Amino acid sequence: MLADGAPLRAQDGDRAHTAVVTGGRIELSTGDSYRLPDEAGAVVRGRKYVSGMSFWLAERRPGEWVSLRDVFDEAKRQGQIRTRRGRSR
Repeated sequence: MLADGAPLRAQDGDRAHTAVVTGGRIELSTGDSYRLPDEAGAVVRGRKYVSGMSFWLAERRPGEWVSLRDVFDEAKRQGQIRTRRGRSR
C-alpha cells in the first residue's frame, strides 16, 4: 500500500509529528519503529491508546494528505488487500 520511504505526518494540538514507512513499519524520527500505527501514535502522543489509522496521514499525491484509514479503504476497494483465504476484503 505504502512504499518504503513514504512520509507520514500527524498533528497533536500544536505539536507536529513526522515518520516514514520502512519495511512495512512506521519509523519515528527517534529511529524507533512500530508494526502498528496505533503503537506509533500512542508513543508520540504519550498515551496508552491512539487510533493510528486516523492519527497518521500519508501523502497520496503531492500536497494531498489522507488518513491511513483512507489509504487502507482505497487499497481494499482496488483488491490490493487479501484475507487469509486469499479473497479481497
